Amino acid sequence: MLTALLIICIPWLGLYGLCHELRARGQLHPDVGIAWILSSAGWSVLLVAIVEVTSAFQALNRATVAGAWVLAGLVLAGAALWLRWRRGGFAGLFVRMRESARRVLAVRPLDALVLQAVVGLGLAALGFVALATATTNWDSMTYHLPRIMHWLQQQSVAHFATPDARQLESGPWSEFVIATLYLLAGSDRLANLPQWYAMLCSLFAAALIARQLYPGWNQGSGAAAPDRARISAITALLVLTIPIGVTEAVSTQNDYVTACWLVCFVALGLALAANPTNPWYLAGCGAALALGMLTKATMIVFAAPFAVALLIGLAWRLPGIWLKLRAVLLIGALIALVNAPHMLRNYAIYQSPLGSRWTFEIQRNLDISIGGMASNIIRNLALHSQTGIAPLTDQLQAALTALHTATGRPLGNEANTFPYTPFQFPQGWVFSDSTGSAFWHLVLVPVLLLGLGVLVLRSTIAPRRAALYYAYCGLVCAGFVLFCGYLRWNPWHSRFHLAQLLLLMPLAALVLAQAWPRLLSYAYVAVLFGIAVYAFLYNQSRPLYLGRAYLTKPHTEQMFILNQLQYPLYQQLADDLIASKCLAIGKFVDSEVWQYPLWLMLKERGFTGTIENVLVQNETSVLRAAEPRTCAVFTSVAGGGGLGARYHHATTYSAFTVYWDERSSEWSSLKSIASDAQVAVVQPGQVFQLGQAPLQLRFRSGREGLLHLLGTLKAQGDAPLKQGVVTITAANGYSEAVPINGPAFESTIPIAGGATAIDLAFSASALSAQATLSDLRWEWRPGGGAWAVIQKLQNSNGLETLDGQPFFWMGDAPTSLQVFAGQAGQLELRGTFILGPSLAGVSSRQVLIENGYGYQEIIQLAAGEQRLALPVVAGQNTITLTALDRPNQATLPNGDTRTLLLGVKKLSAQLLP
Repeated sequence: MLTALLIICIPWLGLYGLCHELRARGQLHPDVGIAWILSSAGWSVLLVAIVEVTSAFQALNRATVAGAWVLAGLVLAGAALWLRWRRGGFAGLFVRMRESARRVLAVRPLDALVLQAVVGLGLAALGFVALATATTNWDSMTYHLPRIMHWLQQQSVAHFATPDARQLESGPWSEFVIATLYLLAGSDRLANLPQWYAMLCSLFAAALIARQLYPGWNQGSGAAAPDRARISAITALLVLTIPIGVTEAVSTQNDYVTACWLVCFVALGLALAANPTNPWYLAGCGAALALGMLTKATMIVFAAPFAVALLIGLAWRLPGIWLKLRAVLLIGALIALVNAPHMLRNYAIYQSPLGSRWTFEIQRNLDISIGGMASNIIRNLALHSQTGIAPLTDQLQAALTALHTATGRPLGNEANTFPYTPFQFPQGWVFSDSTGSAFWHLVLVPVLLLGLGVLVLRSTIAPRRAALYYAYCGLVCAGFVLFCGYLRWNPWHSRFHLAQLLLLMPLAALVLAQAWPRLLSYAYVAVLFGIAVYAFLYNQSRPLYLGRAYLTKPHTEQMFILNQLQYPLYQQLADDLIASKCLAIGKFVDSEVWQYPLWLMLKERGFTGTIENVLVQNETSVLRAAEPRTCAVFTSVAGGGGLGARYHHATTYSAFTVYWDERSSEWSSLKSIASDAQVAVVQPGQVFQLGQAPLQLRFRSGREGLLHLLGTLKAQGDAPLKQGVVTITAANGYSEAVPINGPAFESTIPIAGGATAIDLAFSASALSAQATLSDLRWEWRPGGGAWAVIQKLQNSNGLETLDGQPFFWMGDAPTSLQVFAGQAGQLELRGTFILGPSLAGVSSRQVLIENGYGYQEIIQLAAGEQRLALPVVAGQNTITLTALDRPNQATLPNGDTRTLLLGVKKLSAQLLP
């Protein structure tokens, strides 16, 4: 992981060094925030270029990507070092660094330094969680991360055939980063870092906005420097403590990344407004806007008010038509270059650069009106109505309900509500990566609006400066109004609101620092920090409150912390697919099925084959010439979509079914369960100490067949075991009593496919000898064939042994046999029959034999070995034997009152050729 981080960090450092050289030459403002944002934007555009170019040659692999980043690092870092050397920047470097640090510390008050230290600790804690834990996010499991696995498999970000349009049409920039990190690190352990870095970058950008809005930004470290440092620190802490930001910063989603690019765009826009002819600010604005659009299409809605204001400002302030045209062309060119490849891929499939018509229709409001917009504004604000104080929450939600009646729309307005997500107020003080009330941050909005008026009355700020603040706040709110007017409400919108919350925090910090008493401001910030700590610890998507019980779980198991019952299911599915040795796996699943964990588990088990979508019937089906040839297909679709007609064998895993072709269905595995419930593969030469509890075995197979068990039974001191009985029972109904006549143990068990629990229980006489079962071996005979096995026998008189052989008495109730046949045909039942004492003086017995499929026959049986033949079907058969004679002896001489008409010893079954 460190190597991967080093490879991608060196180019960023090179870009930062180049920005530093621009600062030294007076082409950039000396504020470190400017250099940070421009470096991040340049690095991000470089990433898009590397991913798209390597994809164009189907070379999106570890070697090519690593080589590209190393080359970029050498070029950029080398250029920065060369420019610094040309400027003579290395002479007295450490002295200048020490003097610079001294000047910074001299103008930063102690309280600002303390706040910055708290921010640093918070970032470090979130970074630890991002690195130490696995994602649990639903969207990531269904489409964010599966699309990455498809890209890496095909070594290209080209669209692929899929039933889930979200895996194609959604903005891919965050996934570009995760894919790059996955390739360089060889795993997904760095997958949460893009969102974490988005928080870090947002801290720099929001603090920069606060400094820009505060008077005197262009004066550097003048008299106002301590106040700017304090406002920057408060801004950073406000940003850090947004609850939905805390939970998003450690996830694999893209909402924080989108919000980050919006804040960067606004920060660079303010810098451009102050210096409209600066080409670096102009390019940075275009890059931030383009990257935000490539991350999530909602960036267009969020940024629209600021973009319009920026263009109007540039048109007003730039002299000459050429400079105006240059600004429009440069921003437009960056948007086109960054977004064109993805948009062209979308257009080729959906005839729209933004994606499918279905997605557009399902997300867009149907009630486009003032009332519909007002309704959505109130309902979106309602997502932040949980205050943590029950009476206050109740009053607030009642007030919002009353206010909503003025819109003339019902609270559950279906026209503007996402399907299957009916409106309701948030229940409980709950935080996750998709939900989280930011009430105590939002309440700062009316406070700052009033506070600005107070500052004007006190003459603390000029009316013109206050007008700028009100205009800035108005642009933020305009973006929120556009969002509510365009997109249907859903219960996860609080994560989208992160963008507006980030933009509001600089203004909130300005008001807190100037209009409130300092002690009161810090007390409020401390409350927000406490809420953030609660969201950090009790994040339902990262339940750190569970402590070691959560953090010490294996990486893949952490993904299922909210869905723990599914973990063993996915494990078993992955184990069986690996056991099948199938290298061309198909999937036919619903859009809400977690696909990514299975990809990951297969990779962890050394899978080197391909996983492709099958039976795709939407627009993307044209992306391949023919249906892929697969040897196994897993599906969550009821009925399998006709897969049963193509694949003759199937195994069910709760919500999944896997269909196997002939070769891949021949896999099998045998495991044992120890007394401490630990499951382990049966190893050659393994010794099992026999005890009161049965020896538990678990057999799995992809199809029906016969399991042949062999082993050696020994008494204490390795003496051969010569007494007792082994009773074998299987979950499929098979039961067999195997007499112990020597050290060799052998049994053949019919298996129907899937999971079969097998228990070996030893009689008291065997246990008294402190017996062991060693050298347990097994042979698997898959498939149908000319064989049959009696799985289970039910008889009213019970089961016995006679001369060491299984034996039972038929009486006045039917005897039922469960017989498993490898194929359809004639079954022969063979046994030794003994005339029972309940019917004295009669030399034969009448027996009715039935197979459950309409066949029945009455046969006459005499004493001795006899054979019975009847038709059976492949698989399970229920055969009944009914003695038709009536007894003439009610009580036997020994006092036995059972009806004993016909004894049967060593009954066996076989299919006739």
